[in-house]
Amino acid sequence: MSEDRKNTSNFQILLSVVLILMTIFTIRSIHELKTNQKKLDDINNEVSKVLKENTDLQEKIIYADSEEFIEKHAVDDLKLTKDGYEIVIVNGKSNNDSVKGSNMLKRLSILNKQSDESDESVIERVLKFIGM
Repeated sequence: MSEDRKNTSNFQILLSVVLILMTIFTIRSIHELKTNQKKLDDINNEVSKVLKENTDLQEKIIYADSEEFIEKHAVDDLKLTKDGYEIVIVNGKSNNDSVKGSNMLKRLSILNKQSDESDESVIERVLKFIGM
């Protein structure tokens, strides 16, 4: 019987070692899985940010190709006008105080159309328009 006890004891020790090794490898695998899942989440977040940025940039490209952007840039930054338009500069008032960007071209267009119908000078119409 002592040999049976010895075999049983050896089997129990072997089984315990195998179970401990399996537990260690399982814990390691779970840790690697969690680490990889975190990396995947970080990559997915980065992809989402890049896709949003790409969408925003595509919208800016579409806007930059629009007639509205071109006119706004021509008037505000390059100080250009269309044929028949007049640029009026009033001391003490900036464009932002009375007229904003692309609206300037539209409002000057209205003033220009009114000049055909009226004897008022351009300066008088602008002063009346901005409330002076």
